[in-house]
Amino acid sequence: MKQMIYSRYEFLFILILTALFMAFLPSQAGARPQENSRNLFSPLSNEAADEAEAAPDKSVKTSSGAESEKEAGRLVKKEPAPATYSPPAFLTGARGTDEVLAALKKEFAKDGSIIDAHLKSRLNSLLNSPREFDFNSGGASLDTAANEIAYPYIDIRLKDALFDSLNVETASINIKGISFDAYALFALGKLRVKSQKEIAADINIAESDLNAYLKNKAEKIKVRRPYVRFDNGKLVFGGTFKYGLFVIKFDANGVFKIVENTKIHFDIKRLEVNQVRMPSGFVKKIILKINPIMDLEKFPFKLVMKTIAVSDKYLIFSSK
Repeated sequence: MKQMIYSRYEFLFILILTALFMAFLPSQAGARPQENSRNLFSPLSNEAADEAEAAPDKSVKTSSGAESEKEAGRLVKKEPAPATYSPPAFLTGARGTDEVLAALKKEFAKDGSIIDAHLKSRLNSLLNSPREFDFNSGGASLDTAANEIAYPYIDIRLKDALFDSLNVETASINIKGISFDAYALFALGKLRVKSQKEIAADINIAESDLNAYLKNKAEKIKVRRPYVRFDNGKLVFGGTFKYGLFVIKFDANGVFKIVENTKIHFDIKRLEVNQVRMPSGFVKKIILKINPIMDLEKFPFKLVMKTIAVSDKYLIFSSK
């Protein structure tokens, strides 16, 4: 029965497209299509497409007063250009991995806190100076033969951290048994995780920050004027995109799901175009076109996310 219903929708979809093409073919010389004859899809020039996308989107929540100013401030927040990294002064003149590690070993013997301080500094820089940043560890050990810095555990608490143009309102990360490439950390300023065991993480992202991120990544995810709305534990995602000759404005209900531990996909449960529900075959094509929505791979640690929950205010990623 389900297959028969989808077949009817697909048949209706083909009929609508045929009618639309016929509407744009003049029946006689000089004839013009009737105004407002666009139904589901409309072939648009670039200028018309831009005008359609410039129109106000009633699907996005609006606010007023101080609240609207706050939201506006968040939407224009952009990731600054990365600062040029300068190795610590004690590495001056050190060339190659062996010399860098020898100099680091000598300095670490004099000051056992130097690795903690440098790691915290690099994290602070890579996360664009979070408003709050708490770092605790079980103490670093250095193995120059293996080019490895190891920690029994690292605990991190963040507020308003920014990475890959995504503002993280709060994050709690606990990692047990983690090691880094020592040369990369000190000579290049890069966090390269060599191994890690257990990780417990909770990351909260506000609706306004997620919208700002999607707008920043609109070209990459191939959706113009994208928006997302949290609605009683559900997600509403929409925007416009080009489908062949047509510009389509869509609204979709669904869920975020995690693929390969870091990639965030939007799994559409219901897709409507001008309040007309689309058949499953068309939905699958849209899913392939817009995903992945996000990728947490650029986060300094190897985050292993397992669940995504939606509250009235936050999108909550968790490794639990």
